[in-house]
Amino acid sequence: MSQSQNALYQGALLLGLAGLLPQVAACILALTNNDLAMYGLVSGFAYAALIFSFIGGVWWGQALVAPTKHAWIFVAAVCPSLISWVAALLLFLNLKWWPYAVSAIAIGLLLSPLIDLQISKVLAQPRGWMRLRLTLSIGLGCLTLLMATLTLHVG
Repeated sequence: MSQSQNALYQGALLLGLAGLLPQVAACILALTNNDLAMYGLVSGFAYAALIFSFIGGVWWGQALVAPTKHAWIFVAAVCPSLISWVAALLLFLNLKWWPYAVSAIAIGLLLSPLIDLQISKVLAQPRGWMRLRLTLSIGLGCLTLLMATLTLHVG
């Protein structure tokens, strides 16, 4: 099924890239200001988990409007929120879990386009959708992986 005749809104990529700015700012804060590094890391984790959950919401919305219902899409759609919740629990239970919790979100972000690819096999997607998803997920996923490594150096 892959692509519909409709193209993405032309500003979607630019607006999506603007959505990377909070994570860039959090990384810069964590890298450049020892006194505020932990605030950068916490805000970066929260932002990445929020966006990962948002991606699940996109999948849920796609599944709801699909002409044919695919139960697996609904299952996939709830996973990002559940993974984010478990990561947050680990993170707040013990700071030694920070690198693992943040890495779980980063890996989820990096792998999320694989779900989009599977969805595009059964539901029409706008032209340019996968390019947008790959660009933003790789960007946010890599920034979040950077943040996971920074957690090892901030007390």
